[in-house]
Amino acid sequence: MSGLVIDASVAIKWVIEESGSAAAIQLVGSAPLMAPDLIGAELTNVLWRHVAANRLGESAAQAAWQGCRAMLDRVYAHDELSGPALRMACALGHPAYDCFYLALAEQLDCPMVTADRRFHDRVADSEWRHRVTAL
Repeated sequence: MSGLVIDASVAIKWVIEESGSAAAIQLVGSAPLMAPDLIGAELTNVLWRHVAANRLGESAAQAAWQGCRAMLDRVYAHDELSGPALRMACALGHPAYDCFYLALAEQLDCPMVTADRRFHDRVADSEWRHRVTAL
C-alpha cells in the first residue's frame, strides 16, 4: 500500500498551531495517512498536557483528538509491530514507542514522516534512514 505513516509529532500539528503546522496540514490529502493505534494514546497525552497547562479546554482537546483521528485514513493494531519495534529500538538505542511508527512504515513499505528531530537524527545513520523523512 502506498501512503505515509504519520507519527504523533506530525498529527498534533493538524490541530495545535505550532512550528510546522502548515507543512503537516499539506500532507492531508496528499496520500493515504496511516499510523499504529499507539497514536491515540500519544495524542491524548499531548492534548492532556495542553489542558493541564491551561492552553486548551477539555472540550477543545476532545474536538482536537477527533480532528486528528478523522485525518488518518487507516490505523493499524500495534500488536504485530511489537517484535520489529523492539528490534529497532534496541538497534537505535531509542525508546520503542517511536519505533512502532517506523516498524509500520517498514511493514507497509512506505515512508514515515516525523517532526521529532531527535528520532529523525537517530534513524539517519541506520539501515532505516530511507524510511524516515523530517517534516
